[in-house]
Amino acid sequence: MTRILIAPTTSFGLSAAAVRRARELGSQIAQRIVLSGETWSNGELYQKDYDTYWAAAGDERAIRIDVFIQQAVIELGEAAWPHCSGECDPLAMIEVPDDVQWHVSGDASGGESVHERHRVWTTSGMYWSRGPDDFDVHIAETVGDLFKKLNIDPS
Repeated sequence: MTRILIAPTTSFGLSAAAVRRARELGSQIAQRIVLSGETWSNGELYQKDYDTYWAAAGDERAIRIDVFIQQAVIELGEAAWPHCSGECDPLAMIEVPDDVQWHVSGDASGGESVHERHRVWTTSGMYWSRGPDDFDVHIAETVGDLFKKLNIDPS
């Protein structure tokens, strides 16, 4: 089973304490998150003090399944999630079978859930609802191109 971190009632993010703890545990993903007071790879000091930290580019999916980040969330509980002040659900872990291609989806209130990847057809063509790295991946074919490829006359 694959364990996936989600925020069931609002948007996902980690507190600075969770990032620091995950680093102590050995998370390479947490190492790439720049906290306030730290310097970027170009030497520039990062001075904005956000209460929520997110993954570095390319780690958007990996941050949710990193075992060290998950352990930090278990250890810190509500303190791992800056949006929670006792009035909401803390970050949650969902388990899905290893062979399922999944993505995280948010609802109108910002809460998240895990969905199995599936195909969607629209007037602009076919696309996967979410790609393997949690970004929309559009196939370059329009419906007309697909008809031509399959030798179908749309009229």
